[in-house]
Amino acid sequence: MRNLIVLLGLLQLSLVSASAQPAQTPTAKSIKDKAFIKAIRQAEAYVDSLRTRQAIPGLSVCVGTPNKVLWAQGFGYADLEAQLPVTIDTKFRLGSVSKSVTSLAIGRLVEQQQLDLDQPIQRYVPTFPLKKHPVTPRQLATHTAGIRHYRDSDPIACSPGSDSLHRRHARLPADSSGDRKDHDPGNVR
Repeated sequence: MRNLIVLLGLLQLSLVSASAQPAQTPTAKSIKDKAFIKAIRQAEAYVDSLRTRQAIPGLSVCVGTPNKVLWAQGFGYADLEAQLPVTIDTKFRLGSVSKSVTSLAIGRLVEQQQLDLDQPIQRYVPTFPLKKHPVTPRQLATHTAGIRHYRDSDPIACSPGSDSLHRRHARLPADSSGDRKDHDPGNVR
């Protein structure tokens, strides 16, 4: 139960507010371990009341152990206009929430001497293509590696013309690998 409470606390930090929607019963496609059904029912009520209270159109929850998913469920809507419900398969853009989680993971790996921030990234990801300039974990973590933004063909990319950032990146020159970039690695505008 403690892990469930911690997960729900983290979930609160990661949610983005939007227009209010009436509470919706969870989708039929969910995973509920019968051994934890009482705790799951309490958590369902809490999550849906949180969603309604904070005007969150939709969210999904997944709780598990290293070997098994104990509870996975969607709440609310993935698409408000079409009234499409969130399911356990709904994909969300995490945005800036992933930055704090990534920073924590990087810090722990550095502490454990499992990550050297100044080594070429190929040491850790051998399949990462060689570039004109070396790319390091430090550059990736500080957004100074010159890596492009989303491409139009990326499944979660913004539609063309939807924001000024997308339009700005669309005009950037491609490097030898076809990636669009803002600048050479290590240099900041």
